[in-house]
Amino acid sequence: MAAQQRNALMGGLAIIAIAAAAVVFFTFRGGREKISEQFTGNGVCLACQWDGEFSYARDDRAPYVCPDCGDQAVYLWYYCNDCKHRFVPELDRSTVPPRIPIGVTCTNCGGRHVTQYIPKAMLEPPAGDAKLPAWP
Repeated sequence: MAAQQRNALMGGLAIIAIAAAAVVFFTFRGGREKISEQFTGNGVCLACQWDGEFSYARDDRAPYVCPDCGDQAVYLWYYCNDCKHRFVPELDRSTVPPRIPIGVTCTNCGGRHVTQYIPKAMLEPPAGDAKLPAWP
């Protein structure tokens, strides 16, 4: 067999192998994953000071309805990796209801190394809670 024929045969086998792998991958990878419609977060109600875990719909935006008092005043807790405090960012009061602005900074130390507070993901408990924004 000539080198040219052997190269053509090897190229054809490579194409068949890739096609077979693609068929197996797309056929047997399981069902499509659905994006959850419900999320769970840890927040605090600025109206009644309730603090805990709550559920909210994927398309909802803060403030959420308080499971304790029923007011639309629950905001997610944030966590500052610099000072180790939980906080609710200063609110944008130009909107009704007040919203959390883009570019969150810690209200305790002014740090920008912040994340959403997720108790199960924290390596250590928070050092404390920053003062909450005034309501309303």
